[in-house]
Amino acid sequence: MTSADRDHAALSRRRMLAGGGATILGASAVTAIGVAVAKPHASPPIAGGTDWIDVRDHGAQGDGVTDDTQAIKSAIAAAANGGVVTFGVNKTYRIRGRIDMPVGLVGYQGNGSTLNCAEVPDTDRYAIRFVPSPAPAADPNMFTERWTYSYWCEGLRIVGPSDNGRDTARALDGIFIGRPPEVDEGNVAGMSFYNVVVRGFRDNWTIADQSWLLAFYHCYSSNAWRRAYHFESIVNAGENYNFHGGVIHGNAIGVHANVEGNSDINFFGVSFDYNELHMQLESGITTLTGCHLEDRNTSPMITVLSTGGKEPAKLDLVSCVVAGTETSAGGRRSFVTVSGDRSVVRVHGGAWPRYDRPDSELVTVPPGAGRPLVSVEHVDPVIKENAAPRISGVTSLVHNGGFEDGLTGWTLSASGSAGSHAVDTSVRRSGNASLRIAKSAAGNYGFWRDVPVTPGGRLLVRGYIRAQALNAGGGFRVDWLDFGGVEVAAREDAVGGTVSGTTDWIQRSATLAVPVGAARARVWAWTIASSGSMWFDDIEAWNL
Repeated sequence: MTSADRDHAALSRRRMLAGGGATILGASAVTAIGVAVAKPHASPPIAGGTDWIDVRDHGAQGDGVTDDTQAIKSAIAAAANGGVVTFGVNKTYRIRGRIDMPVGLVGYQGNGSTLNCAEVPDTDRYAIRFVPSPAPAADPNMFTERWTYSYWCEGLRIVGPSDNGRDTARALDGIFIGRPPEVDEGNVAGMSFYNVVVRGFRDNWTIADQSWLLAFYHCYSSNAWRRAYHFESIVNAGENYNFHGGVIHGNAIGVHANVEGNSDINFFGVSFDYNELHMQLESGITTLTGCHLEDRNTSPMITVLSTGGKEPAKLDLVSCVVAGTETSAGGRRSFVTVSGDRSVVRVHGGAWPRYDRPDSELVTVPPGAGRPLVSVEHVDPVIKENAAPRISGVTSLVHNGGFEDGLTGWTLSASGSAGSHAVDTSVRRSGNASLRIAKSAAGNYGFWRDVPVTPGGRLLVRGYIRAQALNAGGGFRVDWLDFGGVEVAAREDAVGGTVSGTTDWIQRSATLAVPVGAARARVWAWTIASSGSMWFDDIEAWNL
């Protein structure tokens, strides 16, 4: 160990003790060359009397040649009752066996050092495991105060056998967080990771059972030949996984939420770059806010599936930039695909460049993929094609617009002895049904349902109509209402024009300006004819 390294470690220890153990590092940190650098966080407090345990004091060399596995394990054991394990500044430690890092009583200060785990055998399954600390027998109250909620890990670079490529013949995963099968009790909760780099494993991170309230700040995960982050938590876990900044780059799959996990995963300002698939979501709720998604292939960036797990997957993209830059002349057909009757995708705000495919879709429901709910609102398409994103195949704000569920959600309004109605399974444009209205006398006759709108925005309404011997007009109408149901502006009487006479299926559509004060649009399928019949099908609406 050099004298400079010793001085750095001693300085850190003296500062911590001078503060009564209240903080380890404040809002700024002193680097190896003595320059104060602003940090985005203050490191969490540690209990009074807690000391720093330097791995070099336990024999670790950090020269990239010596096997430092046992020395690091020794330092961790020395900190088991409360301490911070610290590594030398910008050192490389050769690791040849799995290392368990207990949390709850122990923090880890990496100082920019690397743990080279390429030689950890595949039979160990993971290179590093963050596991519950054993509760000291003399103080059972530690279970609730110090054992359950842990410290942090900061400034470590953990590399696997494929740091500069993908060794798909290996079966070694990187970091495991949670309670391993051989441990009877305990959890990993409240753990924070700052500036941790993980590269070159089969799965870089595995978020497992008995883990929750985890936070990742400016972490980097790349070169995983299977998954960068694998959320496999099933039992008593899945609450609040939060990512702030950082990069997920060059992996086969960036994020995988498995079918039974039902996790809450939130990404804020994270960059997803050049993964073969950014996300595969099979359960839980995943939110991306202010994120950037980009790659150079023609496959979907995100798949949202309902595969029979605890809860169908739900994805929320808020104010994100979704970019293409495809190298293939064919371009990208779809950016997000969603399937399953209860899956949900909501895209609100942000920018969406279509690049090489004018017919590409931001969100696609493949044929036979069930009836997921999809909402696309306030997306800025003026990047290259200068046209609104295509939304064909996407479930609209008008639920049951194809009358597949009968008249569920629709309300009848008729005046006089106007006529009759039925859900018609023999005449339909698509699916299994349509709405038929037969008129026998003059008077308004129709069905309506409300959809949410944004004042000052735009609402696209469209649907299909068929007529037989209809002696007067019929079609789609929109009323503008406030939250109390009071009309706030003149209605749109004929969206896209009315239909009369005898016709095959005709589309009627219009993009409407939402008036100030409107909170809801009441969408009608109606007619004022006194004789004849008309059918309505595939009624849709979107906020643009």
